Amino acid sequence: MRDISFSQLGRSTNIFTNSLAGANGKKSAFAQAVSGQLKNLSQVLQTGARLNDFPDLDQYVDQLGENVDRLSEARLEEFSVDLRKEVTSTLLALREQSVVHVQLKRIASHLRILQNAVARLKGSPCQGSAGPG
Repeated sequence: MRDISFSQLGRSTNIFTNSLAGANGKKSAFAQAVSGQLKNLSQVLQTGARLNDFPDLDQYVDQLGENVDRLSEARLEEFSVDLRKEVTSTLLALREQSVVHVQLKRIASHLRILQNAVARLKGSPCQGSAGPG
């Protein structure tokens, strides 16, 4: 089993949160929740701090999923008006948001796996063991 150093976990947290920062430098609520949880996991492993409850990441993932659904409906409406399969702003947004939605689901799932692994390692009950969306 390969050991991950605490500095590597910290660097990964910084890279993650900086990559999700918007153009104005503000972190999204999802990025803040994930970053906070990664920091907590690092502290638990380093110092034996208390393991925080798993954040409600589903609300962010679900909100983005609803937006993807709305974009899909709008794209279908575009086809009903004009059957030519032109590239539109709706199509571009749908492509981008679909990829982001899938990636956020994966991040939430991987974070839950880390949370459960740390909980087992520390002998704590796995909190919020149900998988996201």
